[in-house]
This record gives sequence, C-alpha cells and structure tokens, in this order.
Amino acid sequence: MNAAFEVAQTGPPRATICEISDPNLNQVGIAPATRVVSAPQLERSLMTMRVVAHFRAQEGKGAELGEALKGLIEPTRAEPGNLSYELLASLDDERNYTFVEEYQDGDALEAHMHTPHVQAAIAALPDLLEGELDLRTYRLIG
Repeated sequence: MNAAFEVAQTGPPRATICEISDPNLNQVGIAPATRVVSAPQLERSLMTMRVVAHFRAQEGKGAELGEALKGLIEPTRAEPGNLSYELLASLDDERNYTFVEEYQDGDALEAHMHTPHVQAAIAALPDLLEGELDLRTYRLIG
C-alpha cells in the first residue's frame, strides 16, 4: 500500500496535522484520515524505542505459550518508561504470537529486560519455543 502523507504546520509549533490518503483505500470507500498530533507527541514518537518480538510455540504448546506471554502484559504496562505493550495472536497459526512494544528510551527497554517477570519468562521460553525468539528493535523515522 502506498500511502501519501502530508504534514502541515498550524500556527506556532504546538500542533501538526497529519493527512493520510491512499488511492487504494479511496476505491473501497475509506476516506482519507486526518489526525492532529501535538509537537511534543510527534517529537516523542520520533525518539522512542520500538520492539517487535515474534514467538513460535512448539507443537502442542501454543496455548501454554500464549498464557505465559499474556502474563507479561499487566506488569510491563505498569513499568516506568513503557508507553505501549500489545500482544498479537496470529489469525493463521495458533502457534505464532507477536509483541509490539514502545518504550520512552533505550534505558526503559533495558530496565524492562531485567525485570523479574521478563527474566522468569525468558527462563521458561526454551521449553515452549520452536526455534529462537526473533526480537528486533526499531526507531520511527517517518
């Protein structure tokens, strides 16, 4: 999908209007979206750390892995510096899960990785995972 993004400044640098339009979406009746983002929100989103972590359970252990991962949600969302922590379950394969995470900065991510709940999950993963955990870090560039 090739979306066209237009950013227009409104007055002093307090708010930015982001317009998102895509001809493919227009063809199916979805109108362009407009969202107002404050300058601090925009700045923060450009500086935060993003994580995408993919997990694939061993045969017959999909539900057990899912429960173990769900147990991380509440304590992680309560961590200082955690901005977003979402667990996704694949629609195509009940053994696949993905976390999409956002942290205030690298220090917050580092602190998260050393919490007791994450350390306990890491210790349990070898008995649940098929292959290795695929964990990648990102920063927003646009």
